Amino acid sequence: WLDVQHEQVGFREGSPVRLDVHQFFGYLDECRRHGHPPQAVCTDCLPLLGAAAELYRSNFMQGLSLRGAVVFDDWQTSQAELLRNQASGMLERLVSGYQKQNDLTQAIHYARQWLTIDRMNEETHRQLMTLYASTGQRQSALNQYQECVRLLKAGGVSPQAETTSIYQQ
Repeated sequence: WLDVQHEQVGFREGSPVRLDVHQFFGYLDECRRHGHPPQAVCTDCLPLLGAAAELYRSNFMQGLSLRGAVVFDDWQTSQAELLRNQASGMLERLVSGYQKQNDLTQAIHYARQWLTIDRMNEETHRQLMTLYASTGQRQSALNQYQECVRLLKAGGVSPQAETTSIYQQ
């Protein structure tokens, strides 16, 4: 099942081993074949994107390091960044898709998952505040604003006027 070279190890093409990363990209690729713009979401995309979201739990190979393997570390870092970017885009599409279907509970679920990947994404905080308010969860919306402000201030940034406006509403 393994293809072992002098300085590389990988899985052989067609091996029976299932890799979550391959499944993740397979779900995203299937959505791309639906014939709509890449950021659009059709009803057939939602279950595929949801399945991909289930596979993304944390950074790629988080916690694994090989002493003195700079090339490996660079590869791992670039793969983690690629997967994180793909996961962020996928979660953004899920939030948007479920909002359009008026399934705000699912939209909230995916917005919260999105924030675990990118806690400083102020747009996601705003979306979550709006979703909470739309579902009558006023205190959760207010708490989300406070969490957003706390995170931004820790990063040396103030919230945008749009975020504060949503909070005041």
